[in-house]
Amino acid sequence: MDPCFVPGRILLPEKSVPVSRWACLACDQFTSQPDYWEQAAALASGGPSALDIVLPEVYLDRADAPARIRAIHEAMERYRDEVLTRCVNGLVYVERTQTDGTVRQGLVGLIDLEQYDWRPGTHPAVRPTEGTVPSRIPPRLAVRRGACLESPHILMLADDEGRTLVEPVAAQTARLPLLYEGELALGGGSIRGWAVEDPTLLAGVEAALAAAREGSRALCEGDYRTLALTNRQLVFQRAVEGERVIVAVNADGEEYTAHFDAGAGRATDLITGEPHDFGGGSRLAPYSAYFWRVE
Repeated sequence: MDPCFVPGRILLPEKSVPVSRWACLACDQFTSQPDYWEQAAALASGGPSALDIVLPEVYLDRADAPARIRAIHEAMERYRDEVLTRCVNGLVYVERTQTDGTVRQGLVGLIDLEQYDWRPGTHPAVRPTEGTVPSRIPPRLAVRRGACLESPHILMLADDEGRTLVEPVAAQTARLPLLYEGELALGGGSIRGWAVEDPTLLAGVEAALAAAREGSRALCEGDYRTLALTNRQLVFQRAVEGERVIVAVNADGEEYTAHFDAGAGRATDLITGEPHDFGGGSRLAPYSAYFWRVE
């Protein structure tokens, strides 16, 4: 199977553009709080911002959505020609420091959408962790039709018990080119990004991804079932014959205790190898993800 996450040509604004103005939150957040997006637009006004090339979900059902989409396409063309003057041919390693001091690490790359499917009952390499609302798809397609740039906001989780995917890249930041650093707006903390173009490091990432997929058949091919869902927490199960894995995600800045029917009393943490007891609820640290193989 071809890799589903690969290096690519990643465009960045010129260094003079402040991170606090360029960066914006994922467009599917604060969907019932238009005041947040109005405040974000006010902070981004007067200069180039990624907010100009995305359509916040809060505006999807508004009468002016077609006009917003036309403005997005125009901004994309202008930014491509005048603002996005830097390019990384590879990946970008990112460290985001939250206001509580927690550091979240990640890699920015390209996802092969031919290996993605949101429909229940399918078993692609890339699949959502929650249900997709079909009515939200047409406006998203309208943004992509005729767009000269891609501006995704997808976060992917990978089972990496041996810490072979991100950590080897993080260990090399002293010799990687620093692309950007600065404060994020509206309490988002701070962020730094490094260019990852070294062929050896890129090959290591590809090898780690291949090994992660081979390590758990349930995560690769298993049926999906939601066990618990709130606005900021998600617990779901992937299962095939002979293996069952429960994944728990806490996207909140506070610790959360998840109560759900695990169908078992104990499991093994795929990341740490430590035993996990479901009795009394499962404690999820702030901004964390867990992979438990059920016994």
